[in-house]
Amino acid sequence: MKGEYILEKKIDLYLISGFLGSGKTTFLQNMLKNLVGRKVGF
Repeated sequence: MKGEYILEKKIDLYLISGFLGSGKTTFLQNMLKNLVGRKVGF
């Protein structure tokens, strides 16, 4: 439409899956430790 602006903001999405004992929790903990200064939701 005339005069309207649409702002697209892309976000990163990570889907973590795997078998029991495959390291999902360890991966998530390491990822959260290394995301300094970024907004994170889970």
